[in-house]
Order: sequence, then structure tokens, then C-alpha cells
Amino acid sequence: MPQHDETIRQLLRQLEEEGFIIHADDVAGGLLEREQQGGLGIPGTEFALYHLKHTFIKEPIFHIYDLDQAYEVKSMDGGQQQMSRILMMLAPQELGKEGSEMFSLISSSIIESEESMALYGQGTKENIEQKLHQLFYQFVKEAKW
Repeated sequence: MPQHDETIRQLLRQLEEEGFIIHADDVAGGLLEREQQGGLGIPGTEFALYHLKHTFIKEPIFHIYDLDQAYEVKSMDGGQQQMSRILMMLAPQELGKEGSEMFSLISSSIIESEESMALYGQGTKENIEQKLHQLFYQFVKEAKW
């Protein structure tokens, strides 16, 4: 899928230009390899969750990218699906316990309900940010720091 590979590489080059990562092509390779092992498309939606821990990622990142044109990708259930939105969740290899737990909480929240999948799949950036703020607040409150 040359178009797909190039889309992922372009998004990561943009993150490199913004200073979030270094060696964008290596990080892209890690994401594409992860995708080969098992699809990243969320079944029943038109989005995929691209997630990776890597030494070339400087800080935790959660970005949403709406594609100009949807195309087919491998789904987590092994089938194929249309993808019109990419959720990109990246973290340094040495994220730490709390960071890993927070990323796990975000991942779980994406598929927790039909409403949640609709939010992440079609919601506005502001609505998704509000959801993430709620998750972070819940996480900190339960951690009792």
C-alpha cells in the first residue's frame, strides 16, 4: 500500500518537524511493522489507532488526523475497512508506569462503547480533548497523588 505507507511517513515527518520525535522514517517503520502483525483499524468504524512506544519519540503524543480521502486498511479483526481518520498515540520507550497506565486508559476508552467509538471516530477535536481531560482527571483522582 504505497499511498498508505507514504501517508504514515508524511505524518511522522510533520511530527519530527514539530520536535515531537526524531528519525521519523524509523518511527514510521515501527508503526508499519506493528500494523503488519495485526491490523490497527477499529472494527465497525472508519478510523484506526496507530500506537507505538519507541526510543525516537521524545514525549507522549495523541494526535488526530482526518484524511482527505478514505482508503482501505487492515482491521484489528483481520478484515478490511475504510479509514478516514487516524488516531496517533506515540510514547517514548521508557514511558514509566503512570504514563503506560494513562495510555492504556485512553486505548480502553476508545472502544468502551458505541458512543465512545463515535466520539473518537467522528467527534470534533474539542469534544475529544474534553474526553481526554475527563480521563486524565479520573486517573489523577484515583491515583491519589
